[in-house]
Amino acid sequence: MKRLAAIGILGILLFNSVGYQGLTRWLQHRADVQAQARIDEGQYAPEALIEMSVEMDIPYATNWGNWEHFEGDVVIDGIHYRYVERKLENGRMYVRCLPNTQKQTVLNARDAFFKLAYDADHAGNSKKSTSIFVSNYIGDYDDASNQWSLAHWVAAQHSPIAKEPGCHQQLVIGSIIIPPESQS
Repeated sequence: MKRLAAIGILGILLFNSVGYQGLTRWLQHRADVQAQARIDEGQYAPEALIEMSVEMDIPYATNWGNWEHFEGDVVIDGIHYRYVERKLENGRMYVRCLPNTQKQTVLNARDAFFKLAYDADHAGNSKKSTSIFVSNYIGDYDDASNQWSLAHWVAAQHSPIAKEPGCHQQLVIGSIIIPPESQS
């Protein structure tokens, strides 16, 4: 009986320290896959698209005639968006995307859970301190929130490393514009 209780307590401890993080990562991945599946099948309202643009200083760039399918995601002001399509026109890259509400719900639930779980003993105290152990499991460094700049991207174009296969460039989204209604 003692052995069973010890195994149960160790299981709870292991799930508490690693399991919730794994569960939320799996739920985030599932939300991304479902969002991409809806986009691929065209199961979204075109008026829900949000258009963002960034100035592209690329010499001799040609305009693209049509929008092309584009996969990926971006976080702007704490809101997760999933790319739908992109187009290069008149020296600007236009990207249309949809808010990923399922992923945002999972992240909000994760943050609320960890706040309740790890701040419970500090509820009455005015002084707050978070241990390093707790902050590593909350995921402070898991979600990439790097700030990329177009100047670095342009400089990377002239770098000999940029010619290597597998070199990825990132763009900064300059402004958010809601596209006009389609005229069909």
